Formats: sequence, structure tokens, C-alpha cells
Amino acid sequence: MSFQKRFSINVWAAVIGDRFLGPHIFQGSLNGVMYLDFLQHNLPQILDELDPVHHQDIIYQQDGAPPHFTNNVRDWLTANYPTWIGQGGPVPWPARSPDLNP
Repeated sequence: MSFQKRFSINVWAAVIGDRFLGPHIFQGSLNGVMYLDFLQHNLPQILDELDPVHHQDIIYQQDGAPPHFTNNVRDWLTANYPTWIGQGGPVPWPARSPDLNP
């Protein structure tokens, strides 16, 4: 008899115009501290691949996963991407919005 184990993986990726950025795979269980560290340290390096003219067009979007919803993460996003989309953000994540999921 074989048993299946549940597993999950947390991956960040982005689509900007005709570019695909990432993926960035998080090791272990993702939490708010890890996600904020990614935003502060890894995201700027990833975005360096873009022509700087595209930086002004970025609207950061995320779902309502608990690591995305910590106060520190929301504060950082608001300071760096004033029009970010997500739970608790300036642009709310619409209910029943499968069209927004990449």
C-alpha cells in the first residue's frame, strides 16, 4: 500500500509586458519575514533585468496568502508600489477574481 504525502511549494514569478521574471522558489514554509526579505533584497535584483523605463509601469499584485498580509509587508509595498493590488492594499483584491490570477 502506498501513501501520498501533502506537499506545497511557494514560487514567485512576474509577467511584465513580454518578459517573464523569475521564478524565485522559497525554501521551507513561507512566512511574512521571509517574504519581506524577498521584497527588500531579491526583488530589486530581479527587476534590474528590466529596462528602467518599465519600472514606473509596475503594479504589484499578490493574493491574500497570510505571508502577503503582514503589516511590514503591506507597509513596504505601499512605500514602494503605491498602487499594489492585494488584501489590505490600496487596490483591493476583488472577490471571485479568477481573471486576475496569472
